[in-house]
Amino acid sequence: MKSSRYIVRHAFAFAAATLVGAFGFALTGYSQIAPVSDPIWTFTGNLHTNRYGHTATLLLNGKILVAGGGGFPCSGGGCYSTVNSTAELYDPSTATWSYTGSLRRRTGHSATLLGNGQVLVAGGVNYGYDIGKFSYVTTAELYNPETGRWRLTGGLKALYAGHAATLLQNGKVLLVGTSLNTSISAQVASDSRFPSAELYDPDTETWNSSAAPTIAGPLTLLPDGTVLVVSGGAAELYHPDTETWSSAGNLNVIRSVRTATLLNNGTVLITGEGESSSAGYAEIYDPAMGIWSTTSNPFTVRGGTATLMSDGKVLLAGGYDSLHPVSGEELYDATTGTWSLTSHLNDARAGHTASLLPDGKVLVAGGVDGDFDIGTIFHDTAELYGPVGIPKISAATVLDRKLFVKGENFEPGAVILINGESQKTANDIQSPKSELIGKKAGKKIKAGDTLQVRNPNGTLSQEFIFEIQ
Repeated sequence: MKSSRYIVRHAFAFAAATLVGAFGFALTGYSQIAPVSDPIWTFTGNLHTNRYGHTATLLLNGKILVAGGGGFPCSGGGCYSTVNSTAELYDPSTATWSYTGSLRRRTGHSATLLGNGQVLVAGGVNYGYDIGKFSYVTTAELYNPETGRWRLTGGLKALYAGHAATLLQNGKVLLVGTSLNTSISAQVASDSRFPSAELYDPDTETWNSSAAPTIAGPLTLLPDGTVLVVSGGAAELYHPDTETWSSAGNLNVIRSVRTATLLNNGTVLITGEGESSSAGYAEIYDPAMGIWSTTSNPFTVRGGTATLMSDGKVLLAGGYDSLHPVSGEELYDATTGTWSLTSHLNDARAGHTASLLPDGKVLVAGGVDGDFDIGTIFHDTAELYGPVGIPKISAATVLDRKLFVKGENFEPGAVILINGESQKTANDIQSPKSELIGKKAGKKIKAGDTLQVRNPNGTLSQEFIFEIQ
């Protein structure tokens, strides 16, 4: 078996095999238990457009909806003058993106999956942060996955961009952020803002003001139905039954919150910075005890994405270290309270999104590499984090001049190789991960030829030899 460029840490089990082809040839070689690599980052299909500050939502059908965001080319302060009105769908089964219905131009908005499977997008910003170019988006829209279309729903009362949203157990959506109490021109000059909260009722498609907290920051829905908001060194709890807020105590060292993640044990992991931005910290909130405690600190300081993995660990990816986007990643193990480094992203990025897919992998999409000065890279790339399956060939048949190869771990875009030469290949529509079709390869293969499969990430299957039986 030829080695791949990825280290495989699992033992292979081998058994002799003879597979007879339709034209009297046979494949001889060794079948293997299909192994997987340690978790790594691999590129997947590219977005149709570069974007950052967008949203990504896992739909009930397993696809990812990416909507809005800033893009290139850009100009003006904040570099939000070019804002996307487009939306795309990522299909994990084919590793491809496709355009879906367009929405209003917006970035810095929120996106929430409702109980009925539709997606609520609210607020945001259009244009740049320069005076005279500033435009808040106070509308909200609903995306219907069945039709692929957007439609307007009730507009916001006071909230705009940069708020946080969460779906409550009663089916309503809570938004918390800062509202304007002056005109837009005064806002730019004086930055006059105050915390505010609104509730969206999907049944009536209306927004209503709710009691406001004294702080605004990331929201975390807790198992008992209350909502934790954290900002600066303070925390508060929202009680949906009474629409009131109460204190949740003070953090120990964190003063600038970057991420908030609900762990499987019901506690909440917060990462961020202290009084100085030169060091990163992590703290745990225990709702049952109502207390904050420190835990081990991440290795680097950054405001990237935090994703709860299917194994209960938290993946911290990308973001900024000082002023520069990074490609470093870390894993937090709640059982030991420790961090460990994992493989790097292929592209350093910030302003991206991270989504846990049904198969346990994490999809990172878009973002930028730079601080919007000269040389900034605007990404249309996407990457997957998780174990990489090594392709395995179990059978091959030639029929009607086509070569059919069966096996395991055939990723979208896998290629059949004959004597190391790539063949025109397609994944079978019915079984894309277990059968490949060489459209003209059946005419080429002959006794003594070697047969392999190569996945887009570079992993190679074992080698088979075609022989006359």
